[in-house]
Amino acid sequence: MACTLQIGGINGEAVTGGSLPTQLRVYVRRQGNCDQVEITVRVTQNGPAMFTAVAAPDNNGTATAGFIVEPPIFACGSPLWVEARCAAGDECSATAQVSIDCKAPSDGGPGGPNNGNWPWPFPPQLFCPLIGRGFTLALFTGIVTFLTGVAMALPPVIGAGVAIVVAAFGILAVWRHWCAIPYCYFWGAILWVLKRCLLAGAVLTLFFVSVATLLCTLAIGFAAGVVTNRLRKAHCHLPSMTTPLTQLPLW
Repeated sequence: MACTLQIGGINGEAVTGGSLPTQLRVYVRRQGNCDQVEITVRVTQNGPAMFTAVAAPDNNGTATAGFIVEPPIFACGSPLWVEARCAAGDECSATAQVSIDCKAPSDGGPGGPNNGNWPWPFPPQLFCPLIGRGFTLALFTGIVTFLTGVAMALPPVIGAGVAIVVAAFGILAVWRHWCAIPYCYFWGAILWVLKRCLLAGAVLTLFFVSVATLLCTLAIGFAAGVVTNRLRKAHCHLPSMTTPLTQLPLW
């Protein structure tokens, strides 16, 4: 998979009474072959580099760099210019002007990552891809468990598969409520699940010689075709079945 980078945002931390963060944390999302990301922060696009660091992406594909601002001179909401470049791997880069997002204490109410009501321990740049992968993995696991139960004619296994799928949609509700999910990324994750389930269904059908599993597999194939058509109409990238979950774009 080709290397791509996307600027995730800047969090202002350890904010003073004058709404001046003393620490900045920059997030960059990586897809494809890139083991090290060089992150540079400037006041303006053509200004001198204020901060530069090299960070390794975590298992969710997010590279994080923290910088100390001493003395604190940037207020919450101030725009800064961020550049990211792959320093080890394929050649790719990204630039963007990003405003400093200072997280306020949560009041427990619903909202989004920028309104001060964020209740989760991780910032959106980490939480959203993590919960997206949780939904994708749960949906895949639930469908494969259901297909296995159908192939083996075991009602308890079928019930377990259905329960896992229901739990996956519960995770989806959290994901959609708290994160802005790009259209292509959401349906791309669904297609990734359907492709892998289609393969699993074909294997189970051949191994158990199950007509019921064959019918379920054909239904999955039809659904995969519908989602593929939807993604093509929107000019979205079609994920490969062999793409690792950690490299699947989800936020």
